[in-house]
Amino acid sequence: MTWFETTGTITYFETWAIAECPKDIMNYYGHWVYRTHHMKLNKPKFGSHISIIRGEDVDPERKIRLWGKYAHQPLTFAYSNEMGHNAEHYWLPVCSREMEQLRTELGLPKDPPFGFHLTLGRIPH
Repeated sequence: MTWFETTGTITYFETWAIAECPKDIMNYYGHWVYRTHHMKLNKPKFGSHISIIRGEDVDPERKIRLWGKYAHQPLTFAYSNEMGHNAEHYWLPVCSREMEQLRTELGLPKDPPFGFHLTLGRIPH
């Protein structure tokens, strides 16, 4: 397993926070899914991204003070070249202290329920 480091940009929605990632990562690994499994993945709803907060309950007081604090700011993350998948999605494992910090500032556990991962795409059905 090899790890690569790059940056993304934080975007907030009503109950979600994501890191928008370089599209070339999603395109490159999507190409390899196609070459090895003859399957073209459907693009994720938010494009090439990492979900930092996925509709989790944030303390209302902290949300008022801190929600959007890092909007449009770059953050660093590392991603593995070993793709994971299930019956629905393909993804790459991700590590980021900055994402962990964002979550803990909002009173959430440092890791999200499904771990940090860069979504590559949905499996067509």
